[in-house]
Amino acid sequence: MPNAPALIEVALNAHAIEALAETHPDLPSATRSEALALLDCQEALAHAVLVGRWIWVTFPSKPAPETRTFLKSRGYHWNTQRNAWQNACAYQCRRAPYDPRVKYGTEKMDEIMGVKK
Repeated sequence: MPNAPALIEVALNAHAIEALAETHPDLPSATRSEALALLDCQEALAHAVLVGRWIWVTFPSKPAPETRTFLKSRGYHWNTQRNAWQNACAYQCRRAPYDPRVKYGTEKMDEIMGVKK
């Protein structure tokens, strides 16, 4: 029988999947998958935002080495112009001459998925 923390984690993941599907039904599956992967790194999740179809992670200061390793392993890259870790979530486009945050707005990932602590 699974232990209590494992059951809680499964319940949280199920809740996050449901919340994401309910609030953003048109979100591409690659973006949805990447959002759910953030559940494995609370520091990244706490600072992640949805910008259009992309996920951006901005920190007030340099994140822990484990967090940077996690982001790199998930395909995020550091954008020095925008001071953010970015994951295109399989959606490729040219570099925008404007700030996409202004055009698309931002939504905090932890709030979208209903896991804000």
